[in-house]
Amino acid sequence: MNTCFFFNFQARCSIVDVDCKTVLDIYVKPELKISDYRYRYSGIKPEHMKNAIPAKEARNLIIKTLVVSMLLMLFSL
Repeated sequence: MNTCFFFNFQARCSIVDVDCKTVLDIYVKPELKISDYRYRYSGIKPEHMKNAIPAKEARNLIIKTLVVSMLLMLFSL
């Protein structure tokens, strides 16, 4: 029995503020090998992944960015 599994992963994370200004825009390298970039739908190419941030590091950066943004928003109230 030959079983094939397909997984979908996030390849890019973009966060904008209320004024639509870019706060964070990064490419995220998944932990597993990429078999299909689905360029037609994603716009992601292999060259985008050359400088991509590993998934765990990207997750930490996203969390820090959101926490700082929330703190700034609370202090501005």
